[in-house]
Amino acid sequence: MQITIGDVVLVVLGLTQWVKTKLNVAGNVAELLTFGIGFVLGGAYQYTVVTPTVFGDWLAIVLVGAGMGLVPSGLYKFTGVVADRIRVAKS
Repeated sequence: MQITIGDVVLVVLGLTQWVKTKLNVAGNVAELLTFGIGFVLGGAYQYTVVTPTVFGDWLAIVLVGAGMGLVPSGLYKFTGVVADRIRVAKS
């Protein structure tokens, strides 16, 4: 079975939501937790794609991890803004 980046995105989104709900965290703690989960899983995924032997490989691991860490928090903020605009428009 081959894991794709899309699979990792779905797991990161689902896992962060599950952890936030179960631990009842919000605000900055939730954002840091979300980033950490995405960073670890994204970096681990990239490590499976390319076993690092040179600096560029390690940089790719860090960049993919950072990107995966930013995806959930950015997506949640974006959906919150959209939801607020929809509520205002309906009022």
